[in-house]
Amino acid sequence: MSKTFLEVIDSRISATQFSDKPVSDEIINQILQILSKCPTARNAHCYHICVVKDEKLKQQVAEHSNNQMWIASAPVLLVFFRDIKKRREVTGSDAEEHFSLVDATIACTYAQLAVENLGLKSRWIGGIDNVNMHKLFGLNPLFVATSVLPIGYVNSELKHNHQPYDMKTVTTFH
Repeated sequence: MSKTFLEVIDSRISATQFSDKPVSDEIINQILQILSKCPTARNAHCYHICVVKDEKLKQQVAEHSNNQMWIASAPVLLVFFRDIKKRREVTGSDAEEHFSLVDATIACTYAQLAVENLGLKSRWIGGIDNVNMHKLFGLNPLFVATSVLPIGYVNSELKHNHQPYDMKTVTTFH
């Protein structure tokens, strides 16, 4: 399935209920292939993604996401981390650490759009325990969680009930 960019944007909607239909490794690999092309500071890709299918681990991620237990119902979770260690290696200093946050955020956005383009749904979760999430995956503390993206198929048509935001309220021209 392939949509135009505007079709992806117009059809994207957040899902909190997913069907039991599994997400194939082929689909996951397509998503990751798209992420390999996302822009990052210095093209360094200073982020890390944990692909989670294990039921027990999905429950733990949900608990570390402000106990939003519906998250565990998604067939797959993508957990995004900023990789501060890699950023330091690339730049040689701590001065540009925030770029790893930007890199992880861009990657999650690309993933969300890729998921929609492939006929699945997702929901961006930013309310997470970014201090301790790395421990679930045995990662270095310099991997700081930024977001969780539950992905999967939905059983029914989701109602698209949000209106375009009035950009005049957040935009100025100079």
